[in-house]
Amino acid sequence: MATAGLYLVPIFNAAACHTTPMQRETRVLRLGIAGLGQAAAAMLPEILGDARVQLVAAADVRPEARAQFERELEGRAYAEVQQLCADPDVDVVYVATPHQFHAAHAIQAAEHGKHVLLEKPMALTLVDCDAMIEAADKHGVRLLVGRGSHGFDPPILKIREIVRSGELGSLGMIHTWHYGDFLYRPRTPAELDTSQGGGVIFNQGPHQIDIVRIIGGGMLRSVRAMTGNWDSARSTEGAFSCYLEFEDGAGATRCLQRLRSISIPTSTTTGSGRMARENARTTMAERAGSSMH
Repeated sequence: MATAGLYLVPIFNAAACHTTPMQRETRVLRLGIAGLGQAAAAMLPEILGDARVQLVAAADVRPEARAQFERELEGRAYAEVQQLCADPDVDVVYVATPHQFHAAHAIQAAEHGKHVLLEKPMALTLVDCDAMIEAADKHGVRLLVGRGSHGFDPPILKIREIVRSGELGSLGMIHTWHYGDFLYRPRTPAELDTSQGGGVIFNQGPHQIDIVRIIGGGMLRSVRAMTGNWDSARSTEGAFSCYLEFEDGAGATRCLQRLRSISIPTSTTTGSGRMARENARTTMAERAGSSMH
């Protein structure tokens, strides 16, 4: 069943998603949304603004979310994802439920002959990913993964275009860094539980990995990585560092840290050493934004 009710946020603003009669007449794909939470709220303006899509139904465990959907968007609302998938008027199911339900809901949609648009991450295990691919192949539907990632943002595609053109020479290495306070924003218990898809690996990793892979050309030869969890009050990964090697030999480093600060070793006792430690602490604590190079 849909569990987007875990997200205590406004569902959507229908007034900001107005479409013209002409747009409504030219829609083709009939879409159903599984989970009216944060992801759906962010996606809704694009859905309603695209003449190729008609939003017809949704599923959510919250009665108030279903009531608002029916009232403001005039679609059918179900309490169970299974019911949404069984709706004969739905062509595509957009799976926007919490991470731990992605595999089950994508497979349910495929088994009912629905194409699937899936939020990142694809699933929590490779076994589940394989099962989802198998279900899509078996039932002849499309499985599109990564809605919510940034690999196809215009600036990233432009970088990839430049790389492919060779005008600057062959790509040798990609280096990226990203710092923030993801774990310290308001979070549900599931978002701080790795077994339920919480932590930065499942929440933030797909964004940066997709960007690096798009720029680098796709397939990898090897992956090496480590994760970090240095806050005992939050029992999930707050950082990771990895090295990716592409099939053509290009390499990429990826470092993401979503903790407010990190511990700096205190073995150095010289004045310059103490100053360096204090500067490092200040820098790590204040960098709530991100930079990518």
